[in-house]
Amino acid sequence: TGRPLAVRPAIAGAYVLLHLGAALRVVGPGRFPGAYAATLVAAATAWTVAFACFIVVYAPILLGARPDGKPG
Repeated sequence: TGRPLAVRPAIAGAYVLLHLGAALRVVGPGRFPGAYAATLVAAATAWTVAFACFIVVYAPILLGARPDGKPG
């Protein structure tokens, strides 16, 4: 994309949410068996917000022109 390799804070937060969602999905039902549905909803919400952050940050980069003007 012709851009420097740098992680934006929103992407760092998305990584945290992605790992939180995975941990909730794996550990949540065992630790909180009475709240099985709630832990799955929380995990799904964390994953959804994480991937929404990816889309918001990377869609303009991947769909736009290179900042250096080179083709590709």
